[in-house]
Amino acid sequence: MVQQRHCINKTFLFILVIFMFLQCSFQYAQAIDENMNEDVKKAFETYSLGSYGESANLFEKSYYKLKESYPQDIKSRFKLALYTALSYKQHGDYEYAISWFFVTVALVEKNSNLYNVYILYSYIADCYRLLGDGVKAEDYYSLVINSNNLSNRDRAVSYYGLAESRLLQKDYVHSKQYCEEATKYAGHDKVKDIEASCDIIKGDYYKSLKDYGKAMYHFGRAMDTSRAMKNTTILLHALYGMANSSEGLHKYDAAREYYEQAFFTSLENNILDDTDYLYNKIITNMPNRSNLQYQGSKAKELARLDFLDDETILNLYKLSYLYYRAGDFDPEILYETCELGYEAAKDAKNNSLQVDFLYGMALALYHSKEYDESLRLLSIAISKKRYIKEKGLLGKIYMTQSDNYYQKGNYKDAYTSILLAQNKIINVDKDRVDRRIKNIKIKGKL
Repeated sequence: MVQQRHCINKTFLFILVIFMFLQCSFQYAQAIDENMNEDVKKAFETYSLGSYGESANLFEKSYYKLKESYPQDIKSRFKLALYTALSYKQHGDYEYAISWFFVTVALVEKNSNLYNVYILYSYIADCYRLLGDGVKAEDYYSLVINSNNLSNRDRAVSYYGLAESRLLQKDYVHSKQYCEEATKYAGHDKVKDIEASCDIIKGDYYKSLKDYGKAMYHFGRAMDTSRAMKNTTILLHALYGMANSSEGLHKYDAAREYYEQAFFTSLENNILDDTDYLYNKIITNMPNRSNLQYQGSKAKELARLDFLDDETILNLYKLSYLYYRAGDFDPEILYETCELGYEAAKDAKNNSLQVDFLYGMALALYHSKEYDESLRLLSIAISKKRYIKEKGLLGKIYMTQSDNYYQKGNYKDAYTSILLAQNKIINVDKDRVDRRIKNIKIKGKL
């Protein structure tokens, strides 16, 4: 009896241990599920908010946790792998995205009902294209094109991808041909972004042939369509194309206007990659005389955007100053603009632009007939002459100094300053200097 009870106790103890082990295992598995579900929930939340770097890490972590605990759950693993890949793609980590899209392809090969593998190929092609590898991108776009049951939109997108891939290889002819196919299929579903993007490629094709008239026709269509769609990316490409083609036609004022539109659009949308290039293009095409009051006000307004770096802010104030100076400027507005620029240049410790803005303020004061104050600022500018980078600026400073002395009746100092200007001036102002020297000699009986 005692032995039987002992056996019963041993059996009960064994059952109890097994039960406790199973209960612990169940609780452990439940904890994994709960933790995993919490991570997945957070991953989708961050993905929906556009925090793709964070969502990529969360999806990836959840995928490996699921793979370790439930490797047979192919469907859930595919979903996590797909969103990991999409997160990396949206974040711009295209190499990681490609590796994860290949994971999804491998899972689809185990269960073809999971997803259309050709859509995955198109994602891989997109990533290779965005990495600048036109050859590999073309390989995967070709797989997609040759598949059956593609919608008109998907076919249009794939042909456009092929066009972009050829463009990366500088093959404008085939790029244009693929775009014509893309436009044909896009027209069925009225996919305007594809049509506009293909107009960009066709514009590039004609620009490569130096047929700038046809290039501008296509860039112009893309510009109008992208504005209607409010697609900033396509609009910027179109404006670049219009500006480049205008330069090709030697229409430099028109080129400046398109560069201005691209510059202002980039700043308003916090797209700052090419703003230095655009700024320099505007300066290059800046006319000596023109009514650019609106542009001056626009540049000054944009300089107040709080996400801009010091260099961009200074470029905007300099641009505003040059716009105002090119027209029949209001001295008070010119002075205010240059004063703002001068303070920004001091904050940024940019001595070169401090000289520019000092000259602008002095010029405004001269036109306001405040000659003594103008001379004071010019004296400060001259003391910083070692920082002057702009060709001919020191000559202009000495000329304005001479003008101030001349208006005050101090012909001796006016003559000294104009002689200094004569040695520093650029050719465009040479005649003016010669006339001023002659007038000073006559007026001052020198």
